[in-house]
Amino acid sequence: MKFRYARHTNNLGTLIDFYQNIIGLEKLGGFKDHNGYDGVFLGFPDQGLAYGVYLFR
Repeated sequence: MKFRYARHTNNLGTLIDFYQNIIGLEKLGGFKDHNGYDGVFLGFPDQGLAYGVYLFR
């Protein structure tokens, strides 16, 4: 089973802080200015990107 959740936000830093410091996810990757978007992939390192949260603005 896989679970991926993608969310657009204007408060990227706040959500990254929440998912890392409250939920306990780790940053697995990200991108800057890809077609005008910035984003980050958060999840559990031992699960790769099978379970994760993708945040972008």
